[in-house]
Amino acid sequence: MAIIGDIQKKIAETKKKLDSVQEIKKDFLVWDAFYKGFQYRFCWSSNSIEGNTLSLDETIAVVDFDEVSAGHKFSEYQDAKNLFRAIKEMSPKGVRISEEWIKKIDGIICGAYGEYRQENVFVGNPARAVYYPPKYENVPELMQAHMEKIGDFHSGDFAEVIERVAEYHIEFERIHPFMDGNGRTGRIILNQILMNNEILPAAISHTSKYRQAFKEFDTKGDKSLMTYLICDALQESAKIVKELSLKKERDQETAKASVKGKLQKNSGEPGGGNNRDHEDLEL
Repeated sequence: MAIIGDIQKKIAETKKKLDSVQEIKKDFLVWDAFYKGFQYRFCWSSNSIEGNTLSLDETIAVVDFDEVSAGHKFSEYQDAKNLFRAIKEMSPKGVRISEEWIKKIDGIICGAYGEYRQENVFVGNPARAVYYPPKYENVPELMQAHMEKIGDFHSGDFAEVIERVAEYHIEFERIHPFMDGNGRTGRIILNQILMNNEILPAAISHTSKYRQAFKEFDTKGDKSLMTYLICDALQESAKIVKELSLKKERDQETAKASVKGKLQKNSGEPGGGNNRDHEDLEL
């Protein structure tokens, strides 16, 4: 595919952009605004991939204020609230990813305690592509092997992290351990692995390309498109961090100028400035 080109070049480009905000993200005011915004964007984009029709604003309205509007199914609002609760289980400070943690995430998403599926299923729409995951009796063994890879995965090599995250994400989705919630659970795992390696989280939003990435892997064993999409989402995260930093500087300067202007104006008015006794000032 032309979109792939040199995937190593894409990874290097992504690392450069993330490195450029490494110091910026240490600013609490910038990081806090970014991460809160990310949680909303991730909730919306991850549900959107699954066919949820809520907009970003509608997602924020329901998770923050329990507000709903006409034109959507009740289940779409419930899915948004459940997923947002699950996203809160992630931590930028790091989480040891275990089978119990993954089951908890899926349970929150689906509104019940997550258990591995007890029947065989197919994934997809018969009108499009259908994928048959492993038999249900093989899931515990496959998940145990999967956990040996991802549980404590750390690497100082950025390229290795990105390529492994793409590989692990595809592997989890192809095991398809649960009856429902696999995609949303898998994308939470993906982001926790990134944050465990001190990398910004990423909200994948290219739904059609994301689905195509699994087809590429199924037919060719090629994970390049998934790697590309993760890089794209990481670059968007870096862009948002940089924009927030610039906005903070602009807003603080504007606020400073505004306050100074008002103080100067007040000091020139009768009764203004230093005419009040110090003991009258509010502490």
